[in-house]
Amino acid sequence: MALPKLAQSFLDAGKYLRNWSPKTVPTYHRALTVLCESVSVENITQPSLNAWVVTLRQRGLEASGCNCYIRAANSFLGWLHESGHTEKRLIVKRLPVHPAPIQSFTDEEVMRLLAGPKKGRVNPRNKALMWLLFDTGLRIDEALGLERKNVDWENLTFRINGKGSRVRVVPFSPQLRKMLYKLVADDTRQYVFASRDGHRLIHRNIFRDLKCYAVRCSVTGFHPHKCRHFFATSFLRAGGDLYRLSRILGHSNIQTTTIYLRSINVDQLRESHSACSPLARLA
Repeated sequence: MALPKLAQSFLDAGKYLRNWSPKTVPTYHRALTVLCESVSVENITQPSLNAWVVTLRQRGLEASGCNCYIRAANSFLGWLHESGHTEKRLIVKRLPVHPAPIQSFTDEEVMRLLAGPKKGRVNPRNKALMWLLFDTGLRIDEALGLERKNVDWENLTFRINGKGSRVRVVPFSPQLRKMLYKLVADDTRQYVFASRDGHRLIHRNIFRDLKCYAVRCSVTGFHPHKCRHFFATSFLRAGGDLYRLSRILGHSNIQTTTIYLRSINVDQLRESHSACSPLARLA
């Protein structure tokens, strides 16, 4: 069977048998389309795969972008071996990538975003959504997909259907409960953050609205994922541990969560040491 047909079978298996998220399928499809242009079933070897990576780099793709393609290729290669199409389980090594600094907000910027614009009318929905992103660290798609039935007002938790269709429970604060309850108290729509006709909000539209909201708060460079970064770094600085943070954020691998350790500076390490040192506690 030709490699493109095998790739399509792999994508179908991922979509219908592995329950991939809607974003995973097109991402893998792009990567495997490029792979099939350079490699055939007959010449899937380590040298040919390495040459494919060289081709990606020659096209101008950054190392991090290459690694996205490599992850898809490795998953496909594993499937080929398990299905009996290749004798050997081949793996393409990821390229080394220097860790980029985490993009977040300052405390002052967050205070302005939570307070809201000083002039003009403020959309209560947009302000409540901004509060939720900072309070819970949810991904923007998770926040927009939050249904009223999945809000536990008594126990202060959300039931989130997250990335990879993994369900998790995320806590939220009494302050957020007060704001959200005012927003949805007399509402019967399915979603907490819904359009006027009750449908789920479109990502690009709400991103535009929040960006305008931020500009009115004198905050530039807004992106919803920076709210998630701020939550995670604040959690660690307050003494939270990586395991609990990983569960709240919905990371499938705790190694993903360790990137937030880079946000802790020397002064914060010193404070933590003073609080945990047995000599300081017992002497």
